[in-house]
Amino acid sequence: MPTALAITFTISALLHGKASNSRLTDAPMRSIAAVRRAHVAAVVMAALDRTFVSEVYDRISPSVALIMPRGVRNTSAQGSGFVVAVNGTRYILTSAHVAAGGMTVEVAFPADGFTKRHNASVVGRAPGGEDLALLALNDAKVVESLAPLDFGDSGSLRPGCFVIALGHPSGIRGAVTLGVLSGRMELPSFGSATGSAEQDGGENDDDDAAAGTKKTPFLVTDAALAGGMSGGPLCGDDGRVYGVNTLVDGRLRGLGNLAISSDRAREVVLAIAAQKEVESQSRAIRLLLFNDRFNSRARVLGVLQESGLSEEEANAAMMGAHTSGRGVVRVFGRAADGTPLTDETLEAAEKLRADLAARDLLVELERVY
Repeated sequence: MPTALAITFTISALLHGKASNSRLTDAPMRSIAAVRRAHVAAVVMAALDRTFVSEVYDRISPSVALIMPRGVRNTSAQGSGFVVAVNGTRYILTSAHVAAGGMTVEVAFPADGFTKRHNASVVGRAPGGEDLALLALNDAKVVESLAPLDFGDSGSLRPGCFVIALGHPSGIRGAVTLGVLSGRMELPSFGSATGSAEQDGGENDDDDAAAGTKKTPFLVTDAALAGGMSGGPLCGDDGRVYGVNTLVDGRLRGLGNLAISSDRAREVVLAIAAQKEVESQSRAIRLLLFNDRFNSRARVLGVLQESGLSEEEANAAMMGAHTSGRGVVRVFGRAADGTPLTDETLEAAEKLRADLAARDLLVELERVY
C-alpha cells in the first residue's frame, strides 16, 4: 500500500472510529474512539469555565438593589436596580415602570439580607421616554459603600456571546440566569418625555410629540427574565453591564427577554444627572397627577376641588391622567425676568403634593426646564 494512502486510512480511523479495508481489529478501534471522546471532552471543558457565572454573580450581586414601590391604598410591588456612578455621585438605575409616577420608593440591598429598607427619591426619568429612571437614596451614606457597576459597549456584543441576567423576581432574592445574545430589536419608547413644558403652554410641546415616536434599542436574549427582574443588569462574562432588564415579549417565547442596550442606558443616565445638576435653573415646577386603578373619577374630582382647584382645573387634570397617564394639577412658575424659584414657591408646591398624597392620589412634583 502506498505510504500516502496508509496515512489517509490511519487518520480516517482516528477521526471516525473506522477505516475502510483497515487491518485494525474492533478492540483497538473501540479504544481509539474512547480516547478520542475523552480528548474532545477535555478540550471542551478546558475552553468552558463552568464557574464564570458564579464569579460574575459574586462580583455584581452586592450592587443589585431590590426596589419596592408603594402606591394607592398601600399597594406594593417589586423590581430591581443597580448602582451606577456619575462624576463620583452614586445613583440607582432602574426601570421607569418600577418607579412609576407618584409612587413612594424603598430600596434594600443584599449586604444585610434585604432587612433594612431605605427611602429613595426619583431623580428623574428618561427625557426621551425610555423605560428608565434614576433614583437617589435619602441616606447617601448607604449607597456610597457599594461598588458602582460599569457599562460595557453593547454595540460590540456579538450574537452568541454569553449574557447573565440578575434581579429579584417575586419570592426570590438574587436570581441569576444564563443565556446568549440572540439578536437586537427596536420598540417605541415607554412614555413621553418628562421635564418639558407639555400641557402648560410651554415651547417644548413639539419635543414631547417627537418623543412618542422615538425608538428604544433592545438586546434580545434567551436568558430568562421574570416579574421583579425589571431594572436589573444584563451582564457579559466580563462583569460589565450590557443591558437593563426591561420586559418579556411573549410572542418570541423563550427568546422574548428584552433589555435596553447599555449604550442607550448610559446616555439616559448622563442626561438625567446633568439635568439634576442644573435644577436650580428650572423655570417652573409642576404637580402631576397619575392614573391609578383604584380611585374613581368622581373621587379624584372631589379631592382636587377640595384642595382648591376649580372645577375646570380639576377636570383637566383628571382627564389628562385618564387619557395619557398623567395630568397637570398646577404649575408653580417663576417670574418672567428669570428670578429663580423661591423657597416659598417650592414649599407651596410640596404642601399641595403632600396634601393630595395623604388623600391617596398618585402625585409627584416635576421640574420644568
